[in-house]
Amino acid sequence: MNQVIKVVETANSPGDVLSDACFDVDVESFNRAIEGAVYGRRFTRHLLIKLDYLLQDHSHRMSLETLSVEHVLPQNPEATSQWYQDFNEEQREEWTHRLGNLVLVTMRKNTSLGRLDYIDKKARYFEKRISTCPNSLRVLTDNTQWTLAELSANHQLVLQKLRTHYGTTA
Repeated sequence: MNQVIKVVETANSPGDVLSDACFDVDVESFNRAIEGAVYGRRFTRHLLIKLDYLLQDHSHRMSLETLSVEHVLPQNPEATSQWYQDFNEEQREEWTHRLGNLVLVTMRKNTSLGRLDYIDKKARYFEKRISTCPNSLRVLTDNTQWTLAELSANHQLVLQKLRTHYGTTA
């Protein structure tokens, strides 16, 4: 995916992009790349935008410029938080940066969500203006809590959605 981005950024025409070998997908590499920790990788935001696109009502427009990646399970939860009761250190290390734990929100919402416990994060998300990010709406609407069971199930769901879309089902 990083190679595709590089080709798009350096191409002189759409034909240059479409004829490039970067579109020859290595299914095993693709699946390996999306299964593990993806936060901080150049393609993560693009995958999350694709998920939102696949889940959205196409009559509404998304403003891509104001989107930010939010960790549902925070990167650095407070030691006294519910997160420490729901996830042990090993689980937090393994799952925090995986696709199943990442959603897009507006930058404004992201700064207000931070390290809050899930129940508080969910309440804050639905205060005032609701962001139009379908994947985050789905995650927060469908889950009353965010434990390893919900995170893992969501991870499998988003992986399957992406694999189906890209034709890389294992």
